[in-house]
Amino acid sequence: MQPFLTTEHSHDFCDQIDDPEVSSIRTQKMTSKHRSFPPDDIMWHMGILKEYKNHRKQYVFGKKGKLLKTISDNQMVAPHVLGSKLYGLTADKLRVRCDPITDDEVLSDEFPKIRTLLFGGEKVMAVTDNAIYFLHPDTLQMLNVTLQQESSSLEVSEDGRYISFLPGSPVRILEMKKLEEKTRLAVGIGAMLMFMDVTEIVEIVMDLLVPGVATEVCTVREDVDFLVSVTVQKEGEDNFYREHVFHYDGHGKILGVLPFLGPGPRCFCVEYLKGQEDEANTDSECGRRGWHVFMRDGHQGIIGVRL
Repeated sequence: MQPFLTTEHSHDFCDQIDDPEVSSIRTQKMTSKHRSFPPDDIMWHMGILKEYKNHRKQYVFGKKGKLLKTISDNQMVAPHVLGSKLYGLTADKLRVRCDPITDDEVLSDEFPKIRTLLFGGEKVMAVTDNAIYFLHPDTLQMLNVTLQQESSSLEVSEDGRYISFLPGSPVRILEMKKLEEKTRLAVGIGAMLMFMDVTEIVEIVMDLLVPGVATEVCTVREDVDFLVSVTVQKEGEDNFYREHVFHYDGHGKILGVLPFLGPGPRCFCVEYLKGQEDEANTDSECGRRGWHVFMRDGHQGIIGVRL
């Protein structure tokens, strides 16, 4: 089973089970906007043995509480459930682990110390202090990375195995958009924004420097224009935290800016409104046909803008 495009995890339920050795249980129930579960819904439970405070086990249950598998994950660092597989890091954080229900564990090649794992386009992304490696979800083999055009802000390794960036830059997936035969990801790396198409390879279609750190992205029309909310402050550091929304065309040219919004999320909603053109009222934007975006302004209000 391939990993889901979007998943949500629930970690807030604690309970006891019949096993007297298990002192606490954390439930991770898989849900998805695109529900495509295997025949039995999967429930992952993390158990902590009373005798060994640092010794954990993963209990995998199916429909009607049937125990499918017990996994000893004492060395599993930062576990992530995706589809019917459990991903994490080895104790030294140099390899990625994949523990499926019906097969043996898979290990990736050794990398520099891995900072975090991200998931996008049905692929696994291993992020180190200064590089991103893209891995196949089943084999954990590295995927090839290509550049569609020359870039001045990022670098792909000579063997096409990873993307390198300035050490210590925060890396976030800001948007995942499922297209016909590919998934387009918008990834923020510090002050750089990168768009990539993910299939069996990873192709970087555009990258640009934005005036701050990108917090949200919304594609209006594919390869035509998009919106980016950026900030130069740390979120929640004071009452004067501000974000600014920029409108870019498909070549990275700024078309407009909406400044001094409050904290996100913006919750962008883009719609094409079929209003009527009124030549006698050309000075007013009200009721004009065209693309409009509605968003939270961060000050307990909603803004509507005609693009």
